[in-house]
Amino acid sequence: MHNVRTAWPVATRVQYIVAYEECLRRWQLSARRFCQAAEVPYSTFAR
Repeated sequence: MHNVRTAWPVATRVQYIVAYEECLRRWQLSARRFCQAAEVPYSTFAR
């Protein structure tokens, strides 16, 4: 059985969302491309 991962703290989630929105505004960066650059799994970010 695998270990259950804990959810990211709210502050971390907010930081990623703010960073993504800034990248989207400046460079029209897709969410998938942002996740690749930030090394965040897309499925996790999309939730």
